[in-house]
Amino acid sequence: RDGLNNMGEFRSRTNPRKMRAAGLPPDGPIVLFGGIYDWYDPELVLEAWPGILRKHAEAKLLFFENPNPESTPQRVYARAREKARAVDPRGNSVLFVPWFPYTARADLYAAVDVAVSISSGGLETDLAFRTRLLDAAWGGVYSVSVEGGPIARALERAGAGLSVEPTASAVANAVSALLSDPDRLRSGSEAARGFAAAHAWSCVTVALAAWCRDGRVDPGRLSFPAASSPSLWRRLSDRRKRS
Repeated sequence: RDGLNNMGEFRSRTNPRKMRAAGLPPDGPIVLFGGIYDWYDPELVLEAWPGILRKHAEAKLLFFENPNPESTPQRVYARAREKARAVDPRGNSVLFVPWFPYTARADLYAAVDVAVSISSGGLETDLAFRTRLLDAAWGGVYSVSVEGGPIARALERAGAGLSVEPTASAVANAVSALLSDPDRLRSGSEAARGFAAAHAWSCVTVALAAWCRDGRVDPGRLSFPAASSPSLWRRLSDRRKRS
């Protein structure tokens, strides 16, 4: 994402009662999980939730409803809804809200105190670059991750996130400690925005753009037999001259 400089200004205008996105509770800290897909593990944060409520009784846990249920796998989502009813039968602290369009995400992140990302283990998790963590950083939100992959580790090194063990107690302790430490959340928010700024398209595409401008064909790297054909090199050379 770009437009990062405006985000710091946006969050600095928040008042003591916080700017809440439409439909979110006006009081109490908000912990964002977001959308539920089959490669996430929302049940772990739901197991941790009672421990968080013991220290922060007004806290709210926020999930997104699936925007395209006809085409989105529903298995983990359905289990999370069932688990949420068991943890919070009245639906007072575990909230399922409509998916937020990206044009409304600035308001959402201004209202959120901590983001939690919990993925199931596996090769996909090891290789994935979790865009929801980058989005949260863009919004200046400190994150707690379980199996967050390379971006979670990078956020932790930047002081913008925390990686914890895959246990309910570890998640509960981490989130509770952060909600009790506004100074750490404030410094983490600044670090998150800095991290996101360094990962804006204008930054991360520099090497690719340079390669596209200055790239050349290395004969030693071409493995297909036709590459040795003089006519191929002539065509490549002619194309290079025309460009």
